[in-house]
Amino acid sequence: MKKSLSSFYVVALLLFFSCNNQSNTPKIELSDTLDDQTEQISEEHFYQVPSPDEFISLLKQSKATYKANIVAPLTDYVLPEKQKMNLGVYAADMAYLATFGKFQETVKYFGKIKSLSDQLGLTNAIEKTAIERIEKNLTNIDSLTSITSNSFYNIMEQLKQNSDETTVGLIYIGGWIESMYIAFQLLNKFEQNHSITQRIASQKLSLNNLIMMLETIKNKDTSLHAWIDPLKNLLGILKSIEVKAEEINHTDTSKVVVGTRNTYLINKATFDKLKTNVENLRTEMIKQ
Repeated sequence: MKKSLSSFYVVALLLFFSCNNQSNTPKIELSDTLDDQTEQISEEHFYQVPSPDEFISLLKQSKATYKANIVAPLTDYVLPEKQKMNLGVYAADMAYLATFGKFQETVKYFGKIKSLSDQLGLTNAIEKTAIERIEKNLTNIDSLTSITSNSFYNIMEQLKQNSDETTVGLIYIGGWIESMYIAFQLLNKFEQNHSITQRIASQKLSLNNLIMMLETIKNKDTSLHAWIDPLKNLLGILKSIEVKAEEINHTDTSKVVVGTRNTYLINKATFDKLKTNVENLRTEMIKQ
């Protein structure tokens, strides 16, 4: 399922590091500087846009702790544009709840995603037994996240098969903004070197590729137009963040690690500006 979606994005981890294993003592070359690849990716029409479950998983790996009452309220939307964008929002919220083991809440958001997918004509995208399987695995985080993420990928796969690129674009807008919103909410205060702050500051390539996707399809649906310029404003803020490349060359008991690691020199003013813009877009997105 994930592999079949490669025409829309490359696995999100490629946004943050690339690995190259060689013989004898494993030698791992790390680099989270992928800007030089952007032009090539654009020409091949590959877009490195992380899905919500991938981004939320990375946040948890950053030692984030669960915070209550930050997910979007479950709302009934009439406008198709809102239905599509908030399917992406709820996918991010569901990934957040499932990843942090909030089982009953996950079921509610999964049910809402199922309802929205039905409204959008994607009735067959989610298996009929999925909710039953979720209820049987409520205490198993791995199974829960697997079922919910696979259901999201099935939705996107059906959209791909239907050549419904505009719906894909709107879902990704919703999912990306909500994922960023969640990341900001998980920080109690600004700390430049906090792993979540660094994760937020590193999203230039991800957002750039989302915008490139939207630019290629914007003439198919005017509902996309209102979102491209605000996303470009966010990209401008991210581009203003200086990056310091740190050389890595050390050996542990089993491997040699060489390469570079980026530190994003984001200050509080830039952080606050980025946060305010994300929050404003999120507010506009989830209102009826």
